[in-house]
Amino acid sequence: MKGRFIFDDDFAGYGGQTKATIAKTTSYTVLATDAGDVFTTQGAAGAVTFTLPALASITAGWEATFINEAGQNMLVTAPAGKLVCFNNLVATTIAFQTAGELIGSGVRIITNADATKYIALPILGSETATPTIS
Repeated sequence: MKGRFIFDDDFAGYGGQTKATIAKTTSYTVLATDAGDVFTTQGAAGAVTFTLPALASITAGWEATFINEAGQNMLVTAPAGKLVCFNNLVATTIAFQTAGELIGSGVRIITNADATKYIALPILGSETATPTIS
């Protein structure tokens, strides 16, 4: 029955499934319409920064995933003070910049219940990977 029903908790309208996996080799401003996409850094020759959309342009249930597939720095940046990360309610950036801990790490970003903040759920390439939160 998958894909045949639209559930009333499907706020983002994409069924909670990955819409597309997209490689970005340079910095990219994420769009509200990118909900459900997975972004990678496949082929990147330098640092890649993903800038999240303004919260006013999205709805509750919006999410996107970012995976570092290159041995380059990857940063995900939210509007100032609107990113909830480990032990930080008012962060702006989660960065994967530690040498030897880049490839395979990433972060799933979801909105909170009223779409006033982004929540970062790190995906660590190993239990010792260390994202930087600021």
